[in-house]
Amino acid sequence: MVHCRSLSASMHDPNGSAGILSFGAFEVDLKSGEVRKHGLKIRLQEQSFQLLAMLLERPGEVVTRDQLRERLWSANTFVDFDHSLSAAINKLRAALGDSAENPRFVETLSRRGYRFTASVFHRDEYGVVRSLPADVNPPESLQRHWRVLRRRTLASGIALVVLASAVALGMWFGRSRAKVSDVPLTAIPLTSFPGHQSEPAFSPDGNQVAFCWDGENQDNVDIYIKLIGTAQALRLTKHPARDCDPAWSPDGRSIAFHRELPDGRRALMLISALGGSERKIAETSTFSCSPGWSPDGKWLVIVDRSSGTEPDALFLLSTETGEKRPLTTPPFRSGGDSCPSFSPDGRNLAFVRSGSVEGTPGPQIASYEFSDLYVLRMSSSVAPIGSPKRLTFDHRFTGRPAWTADGHEIVYCSGTLYSQSLWRIHADGSDKPQLMGWLGNGVRDPAISRDGGRLAYMRQSDDTNIWRVKVPDLHHTKGASTIRNPFISSARQEGMPQFSPDGNRIVFSSARSSRPDNYEIFVCDSDGSNVLQLTSLGALAGAPHWSPDGERIAFDSEMEGNWAIYVIRANGGKPQRITTDTAHDDAPSWSRDGRAVICISDKDGIHGVGNPHQRRGQSECLRQRL
Repeated sequence: MVHCRSLSASMHDPNGSAGILSFGAFEVDLKSGEVRKHGLKIRLQEQSFQLLAMLLERPGEVVTRDQLRERLWSANTFVDFDHSLSAAINKLRAALGDSAENPRFVETLSRRGYRFTASVFHRDEYGVVRSLPADVNPPESLQRHWRVLRRRTLASGIALVVLASAVALGMWFGRSRAKVSDVPLTAIPLTSFPGHQSEPAFSPDGNQVAFCWDGENQDNVDIYIKLIGTAQALRLTKHPARDCDPAWSPDGRSIAFHRELPDGRRALMLISALGGSERKIAETSTFSCSPGWSPDGKWLVIVDRSSGTEPDALFLLSTETGEKRPLTTPPFRSGGDSCPSFSPDGRNLAFVRSGSVEGTPGPQIASYEFSDLYVLRMSSSVAPIGSPKRLTFDHRFTGRPAWTADGHEIVYCSGTLYSQSLWRIHADGSDKPQLMGWLGNGVRDPAISRDGGRLAYMRQSDDTNIWRVKVPDLHHTKGASTIRNPFISSARQEGMPQFSPDGNRIVFSSARSSRPDNYEIFVCDSDGSNVLQLTSLGALAGAPHWSPDGERIAFDSEMEGNWAIYVIRANGGKPQRITTDTAHDDAPSWSRDGRAVICISDKDGIHGVGNPHQRRGQSECLRQRL
């Protein structure tokens, strides 16, 4: 990487104050002389940088060859001007990925000069972003909001800690099908507030993100807006009900969102992106993802039901008249349709369709454990064409699709109910889904900015540790110590601890050595030292329980497809499976003589979804003799 030296004051931003100019995926720091793409510095020789800075001073205007000669080549410099200018332009275009034949940024005007054609934005010392030229500034009220928030942030110096989850910001890594391979880009945290932030949605210009947050006190979920590059967020809604699922209108003026009503229904609301009064435009009877805006802003795709016995379906809702039209007709024995998302040109609608769980009657309401991605062709009059096309056949949890800027690919989350990853697939289904492995697991809610330069997503970040507390003497409680401290901890989840019968060792489950959705069994000394990993299953394992003699440990795991009970030596070895039926067996406990294990089993064949410790349906105790 080559850093260009700082330019003179005349080359700072056109308003006389140092700042950051941005266009597309690029940011230009006129003060330091640096150019970044997706946050990474790129090579650009000084003369080409000065040429770029001069074009950025006057976006949309012709910068003549004479003006360039006067600024960049002094009268005492003797060079082949035409050759030098052409070389500087070519190097600039190479760095920007631009071309003279099909210019995205720098346009050549024969024998006259050059013109910068892309939209340019300026971020000032307060973090306020505005377009150049100055006559298209955002409303002063919005700038005032960000100035106040910026000053408060600088004055407070408070460090915010992620307690539960966060929305992360990654830079999108290309739009062509030739770049599907994993690229190890760096994710930049967008929010790091206490509590839970989710469901990011980009503004049309890609400079702001709307999201849900349960607030500093985790007492109410509302809609917030955050300007990228600033620390604070602007709260839009303050209703005591839960507000969620924000979706930015194509013109950037409004945000649609859902409000949970006391009777279990949901209100579809509209609010100005600057805040203020709200307007209810519809009520729905089901839980779903964010509504989808048509590119012209006249229609919203919502999830609702025609009757209480039918599965969720997609409907078109006019934002002007409230007219409602059915859009999809999912099979009766399915969980229904959800998560609508229009392609950039409005000619395709991606959504998620949930399948039915075998052996259960009627629709499966909002579980979506078994679901896949579909695309429906749309006419110019926003009417469906033909039947939806199924793109994925994984039959696992699938959620929230987001279109790439060129409309060729779809990014979506898929996995288990408890942990998903992001995948991308071509919109015509011609390729197999590609895992975006560099993002890791535990990510969902993808959103892509309109220019394709940014990808936002939510990453679940749970960290639970094992604590110890001294039990007070029941007969002398006065002045007894209740000091607690974590003594088995890591950056991942720890849980289900149990002391050995002699009190010298502890067994527990932890995700410290595996993916966030996998747990292994560990043992350690009673003070938390000498940790030993007993299992390397690559699957969920939990509920460890010591045998009465302290020689063996029983636990449950799903490593062979269904939950079963296993036993392993306390000092390690190969786990032995002791329940061999196809039922789900979990939560083992030893008999007093150590000759049998009792556990929970759903041998009747009826079970719910997800973690066996939270499954619904009938269950019975199973006694397995050893």
